[in-house]
Amino acid sequence: LGAWRLRNISSMQYDQQRRHWDTQSTWLQRDVRSLKSLLRIGDTYTTGDVFDSIQFRGVQLMSDDEMLPDSQRGFAPTIRG
Repeated sequence: LGAWRLRNISSMQYDQQRRHWDTQSTWLQRDVRSLKSLLRIGDTYTTGDVFDSIQFRGVQLMSDDEMLPDSQRGFAPTIRG
């Protein structure tokens, strides 16, 4: 798959009589370093930052702060002394 990563969230329930496999979501994702973003294709969720998170099937391109240099991530106070 190269730079692509295949992800899956599933669960299995079983007892002595039967087994049940349930797939909640499956998606492909890869980093887009030129955009400092993550591309996700398949079953995914909205971020839930403003409204409740919902699942959808499609394409999502989202910023990834982990790709930013430390100096550009979050708040870092100046410490003196």
